[in-house]
Amino acid sequence: MIFITLIFGHLAKAQTYTEQYRMQYHFSPERNWVNDPCGMVYLNGTYHLMYQYNPHGTQWGNMSWGHATSTDLMHWEEQGVVLYNDSQGAIFSGGAVIDYHNTSGFGDSAMVAIYTSAGQTQKQSLAYSLDKGINWTKYSGNPVLPNKGITDFRDPTVLWHESTHTWVITLAEHDQIGFYSSPNLKDWTYQSAFGKGMGAHGGVWECPDLFQLEVQGTSKKLWVLMVSINPGSPSGGSGTQYFVGNFDGKSFTLIPEFELLLNPHPTDEVLVFEDFESGYENWTVTGTAFGQAPVAGTLPDQQLVTNFQGDQLVNSYLGGDAATGSLTSEPFIIESNYINFLIGGGHHPDLTAIKLIVDDQVVRSATGSNTEQLRWYAWDVSEYAGKSAQLKIVDEVTGGWGHINVDHVYFSDRAIVQKEAFWVNHGPDDYAGRSFQQTPDGRVLWMSWMNNWSYAGNLPTSTWRGGMSLPRELTLKETPAGIRLFQQPAPEVYQLRQDTIVVVGDLDVLNTTLAGREQSSNQYELQFSINHTNTQSGAGVILAAEGSYYTQIGYDPKTAKVFLDRGHSGVAFSGDYTPLFDFNAADLQSLDFRIFVDQSSVEVFVNDGEELISARIFPMSGATGLRFYGDVGSITEVSHFEYGNIWREVEALVTFTPKSRVKIFPNPSQGKFRVEGVKSLAHVELIGMSGNRLPFTISTKNEGYEIVLDNETYSGVIILRIVADNQIITEQLINQ
Repeated sequence: MIFITLIFGHLAKAQTYTEQYRMQYHFSPERNWVNDPCGMVYLNGTYHLMYQYNPHGTQWGNMSWGHATSTDLMHWEEQGVVLYNDSQGAIFSGGAVIDYHNTSGFGDSAMVAIYTSAGQTQKQSLAYSLDKGINWTKYSGNPVLPNKGITDFRDPTVLWHESTHTWVITLAEHDQIGFYSSPNLKDWTYQSAFGKGMGAHGGVWECPDLFQLEVQGTSKKLWVLMVSINPGSPSGGSGTQYFVGNFDGKSFTLIPEFELLLNPHPTDEVLVFEDFESGYENWTVTGTAFGQAPVAGTLPDQQLVTNFQGDQLVNSYLGGDAATGSLTSEPFIIESNYINFLIGGGHHPDLTAIKLIVDDQVVRSATGSNTEQLRWYAWDVSEYAGKSAQLKIVDEVTGGWGHINVDHVYFSDRAIVQKEAFWVNHGPDDYAGRSFQQTPDGRVLWMSWMNNWSYAGNLPTSTWRGGMSLPRELTLKETPAGIRLFQQPAPEVYQLRQDTIVVVGDLDVLNTTLAGREQSSNQYELQFSINHTNTQSGAGVILAAEGSYYTQIGYDPKTAKVFLDRGHSGVAFSGDYTPLFDFNAADLQSLDFRIFVDQSSVEVFVNDGEELISARIFPMSGATGLRFYGDVGSITEVSHFEYGNIWREVEALVTFTPKSRVKIFPNPSQGKFRVEGVKSLAHVELIGMSGNRLPFTISTKNEGYEIVLDNETYSGVIILRIVADNQIITEQLINQ
């Protein structure tokens, strides 16, 4: 069966912004360098987006704040540079709020920005605007939050905490987050810190964001703390992690399930094999890296070592990374299912590592992750029960991160499981995101810099460099694994949809139909599902393809992972331009994909935003091919939406619906409407604002058809698509 529907949408005028690799429905400034979004706030029907900006070139430098405004989150109008560097330093990231009650004394409904002044030290300063963000005055009392001896002391987010009636700053302080409160935005009091021993610590913490969300389907409200980190992301370079907890205006505490996964504690059921509190009594030492005894934490010139237990640990940084050596335990009999230990230090598999040796063979090995924060690691050794074994800790690397940290080795019948972090995105290009403050409908709307510090300065673009992600709406949901953050494109994104095609059939039908639809540009949205049970060799989509160039997105049943592979996408401009990104999908109940392709960007939302992969790609000119692959029955339906252009002036929506005979009423409706003037309905679909199909009941009544929505709570735009009397009919309806 094939069902094809075309919706002809926005007719566009000629426009600029046609450079190669310019994203067409993502915001980027007309020219020059851009990085972190800042000062995101809503006022009187307008969204304000400030951003880190270099007014003088396409590389990072001369940090100032640019400003753009939008009434719909998609079409942005640049307002120029609003904050330039001054005697206090460059203008780094920060936040903005509307001071509706004039607590600051700047004026009623003043727009107040709090940003980092980056001079000899980093400190926090104020500026305010009384004309909706057009003109700004810097506060004469700057800085309002001086540096307290921390090198990385920056990127404030500010919010109003209703229950305590105070303003709160969330501030990145090296590898922790500091919380400060104020009655007036000028005078700040330190309250607490969060982050020691929690989450990923492979780099500096930056650009925090803090907001409250209701757990969907419940009355429970929790707080989400977003923290960007550079480097330290599992996808390479910079990335963003999140924490879910409670916030009382002074301190942030994790909910129990996040505490358990991020900071587990051994139970009484474990057997301590070695705690390294009494020297190397039962170990054989070679070389000089490990010295003659464990050490009491951090060594000279070493970054701070954290998360070890007791007073001492194994640390091979003696004299720096140049030394080598090994530690080998006495033999022991394996009598438990798991061997657990704390490990940190360099990531050099088998070279800076702890190894399990059975029958003179290395059967298990673990290495660090280029961080001095020790984390729990567990080996399942049940298959070696009753066998004699030894542990061997080695340091055979003399260069960077050429050392290893190990502490407390436990034997147990249950693994001590520690999750490094909860990542916002499994791809490389999603950093420094922030939410819009004071939105009128309570939605948490989030945008990020769609780039990575590993290669940001090398993007192969011309007069501009950098851009933003699509705006997303964030929610918390209960899943089988616990409470998790979900991310969906904001509904405003879908206003850019133009021509639509829905194809139902096998892969040959899908690909034949799509091949017949001219792919003039990589500017569209895809929706499809992959059937687990019909996928033995893998399934997915190949896009932006031409010859040997392509980007591949799919599911690999052998590894149970969803992946994005940009290794053959075109221009590989940097050695740090990592090609492959994936996540474990073994526990997902389904595999529903929504993919947004925009010239040089791909954003992959899986299962209503339960997981996300975002990546920049740089296809060769003309590489616009699109093809699905998989086993029989793995993919059976695809929706393809062409997308409009936010840079163009657009005319009104034009719908091709033969209305001379067909009547569809009432419009607006209240859950039900009629279709009259057709002899028979061959196919009916109702599509909601987010692109989802809405369930309904249809019946014949009084020489027509009555369609009743099953979802009584849905309100908003509905696209009705029907096949009737050999006609394809589309109509836009409003349900109230």
